[in-house]
Order: sequence, then structure tokens, then C-alpha cells
Amino acid sequence: MSNEIGGISRTVNYKGYRMDIGGHRFFSKSDVVMDWWLNILPLENRSNEELTITYQNQSREIYHRNKGINPENTDRIMLSRNRQSRILFFRKFFNYPLTISPDTLSNLGFLRAGKIVLSYVVARILPIKKERNILYFFINRFGKVIYNTCSPEKCGNILYRTVPLS
Repeated sequence: MSNEIGGISRTVNYKGYRMDIGGHRFFSKSDVVMDWWLNILPLENRSNEELTITYQNQSREIYHRNKGINPENTDRIMLSRNRQSRILFFRKFFNYPLTISPDTLSNLGFLRAGKIVLSYVVARILPIKKERNILYFFINRFGKVIYNTCSPEKCGNILYRTVPLS
């Protein structure tokens, strides 16, 4: 057990530099959850501006309640940083969360993108009726092409096929 808040998601101060451990972020679609966290870790004071956070095509304004809190003076503060997450896939970077964009389609290539779309449409029109395990669950949600490309079996998890969904 550690005396520090955040575990592998915490920000550490090393020789005056603040570094995030892991590629973790915090946000919630729930105003109640956000308000609860902001009461525990007040948002850093970046002038008197309000902060707009966006997620899944939604946005929310967060107002500074605690004027004068400075990350130079305390570690018990919620920092706000602009970030970009990307996935390296087939030696190309894809923005995360994934979106259907010209960049994504260009990175996939016309043929692979077509196979993915066709496989997804087939999975939606003709789903596996009895989802007996998580393999069938993923195929029904994403199509066989995506499943075969990203399946945990490629990472060595052979038991994945036999995990029941009950």
C-alpha cells in the first residue's frame, strides 16, 4: 500500500518536472462524479478561465472554485493537459478513440477498410444467435475481420475462446 494518491495513474514530481505514470486520463460523463473528484482534487488555477472538456462528442464547462491553487505549491490538485492518444497498428498511427475519418481510411487502405465494413455489416445482419463465449460476443459487435486482426489469441491468450459469457 502506498501513501500516494493515484497508483499508476498518479503524477510524480521528479527534479521539478511533473510526469504522468502511465497513459491514463480521468474524465466522467457524470457531473456528480466530476464534482466529487473536483472536491477531492481541486482543478489547478490556470488564470480565471473556465475549462472545457470534451468526450464522445459531448462537452462540459468546469469552473475554478478554488482560486490561487498552484501545482508548484501542492501535489493534491487535478491537472488539466491537452493530450492526443494514438494506436500503432500496421506500422501506422491511428487516432484514439477511433473515428471514421479520411486519415483512418487512408491508414487502413481501401481494400482492408472495405473488408472491415463488409464484415461488420454481415455481423449486424446475420449475428451469431447464441453468444456462448466472448469470442462470439466480439464477432457480433465488430465483425470477423476486426476480431481476427485484434483477437487476444494473437497475444497468446488461448483460453479466450472458452470463456463463457454467463
